[in-house]
Amino acid sequence: MLRGPSFNIRLAQLSYVLLISICFIGSTLLLLNSINSSLSSNPETDPPLVENVTYDEAAARNFNLSIFVSNSIWVFVPLILAGTIIIAYIPTVSNLGISKPQLKSQFSTKRFYLPVRGYTIPFGNYSVRVSRKLTSLKGLFLQELNFTVFLPLDFPEKKRIFDFLVGEKVKYAKNHVLLHKTVDIRNIPLLLVRIRALMGYSEKKNNQAR
Repeated sequence: MLRGPSFNIRLAQLSYVLLISICFIGSTLLLLNSINSSLSSNPETDPPLVENVTYDEAAARNFNLSIFVSNSIWVFVPLILAGTIIIAYIPTVSNLGISKPQLKSQFSTKRFYLPVRGYTIPFGNYSVRVSRKLTSLKGLFLQELNFTVFLPLDFPEKKRIFDFLVGEKVKYAKNHVLLHKTVDIRNIPLLLVRIRALMGYSEKKNNQAR
């Protein structure tokens, strides 16, 4: 079977998870450092007797809120970086098993007002879009991707292509019909070959009918 290279895909997934883990660990360490700095920044020179002070009073006396707030701003930097990686990261075309001659353009699209990176592979008067899926756990962990076929509005065999894909959703845009499906990341090369073969057969059949 024509499937994406297992080793390259696993390596891309591991790199992705590792980068996100580093960001979250860094954010946690910065938060702990911020708390520690806030507690140690205002030491008591003459602390009262332990038996005369409650825990809440001691914590309030030693905790510097302004230093905590100023230091906590840096906690969000790794979190923002992690969010950017989640939205923008996608394996390279070679990792997915897509040949570079097939790929003529790459751009970002908008989903939920967030830029989502992906690849667009044009085939004559139709094209295929492979992009991140951020609405499921498998999609977040790069086990699944969105696979969308863009067909002309007047394409006569839309239903046949949709059934062949075992499609999940159909959307009508101004100039195209979008056939959408969630796919296993390793099955993308196989689907591209099958779609290309089926579209070639459909176009040949339509030309003979004319």
